[in-house]
Amino acid sequence: MKKFIPILLCSFLSIYTIAQSPSVKASSQRIKIGEQTTLTFSVHTKSESSIEWFRWKDTLSSSIEIIEIQNIDTLYSDDLSQKTLSQQMTITCFDSGYFAIPSQQLMIDNDSVETNPLMMAVFTLEVDTSKSFIDIKQPLETPLTWKDYYEMF
Repeated sequence: MKKFIPILLCSFLSIYTIAQSPSVKASSQRIKIGEQTTLTFSVHTKSESSIEWFRWKDTLSSSIEIIEIQNIDTLYSDDLSQKTLSQQMTITCFDSGYFAIPSQQLMIDNDSVETNPLMMAVFTLEVDTSKSFIDIKQPLETPLTWKDYYEMF
């Protein structure tokens, strides 16, 4: 029984510390140039906690651009003692290579906390150099209808 109490106490403390840490998850960390991926930022905390959410610009880093930011979604536990705030963001990159999505900072009850940083790999498109290059096709000309003639005059 004496060994059970410290284990139980440590598990409660670890749940409390994890409960207020924000997280970020990517739908895909490997994309092609110009392809879009979704990031989900979330934080789980007490219902009465005051949260100052992330302040977004138009980019996350010098190479990662923000396409769209969704509204913040708030979910409460059944007993209304806990809440989870989450927000989705669509991002893209137009350079190839490996890029870091830096940790983002927010305030929970006047305490500064940060998300975990993520790495994103951006690959170029495969080009088949064994085939010759083909010119761009010219626009097709469509025949005029009686309605088109009528609108001209």
